[in-house]
Amino acid sequence: MNIGKEREAFEAVWLVPHELGFFEFKDNQYVLKDNYADDSESPIANETYHSLNSGWSMWLKAKADEAKKLEGCVVVPEWISTKEFLPAEGVEVLVHRYGQVIQATKDSGYAGGFKERNCYGWQATFDVTYWMPKNFKLPESYSFYYNDEHPYKVTMVEAARGGN
Repeated sequence: MNIGKEREAFEAVWLVPHELGFFEFKDNQYVLKDNYADDSESPIANETYHSLNSGWSMWLKAKADEAKKLEGCVVVPEWISTKEFLPAEGVEVLVHRYGQVIQATKDSGYAGGFKERNCYGWQATFDVTYWMPKNFKLPESYSFYYNDEHPYKVTMVEAARGGN
């Protein structure tokens, strides 16, 4: 949780904003500014001090509880029409074309404006109608292609070189 941003949001909705001018934020609580120290015994200052800090504590607790409720939730992205908006150049996204969903990269240098990986390298991707952000990451060990040490690739390379 970003305390600075939370404090800004809390102060923006505080019902008596002029009271904030008498306080400063130190060590995660509101304290009377030094030039108002003589007023610290005043019932109004004391009540405001307690109200402000109680409100701040409740704000943080509520925010933490809300964050806890959202743990494990999955946000389902929506498809974006290519007629409405395109991703930034070089960004990997999921695209929809011809009833298929594929991973592609926005690249205006390719016909169709997108490129996708195939077993030979890159190829242009045409007729993309919708796209969505790729908001997941594949595990490091997962690959669509064989790495250089994979036994199948080693065998195929050796065979191509005239070996076994």
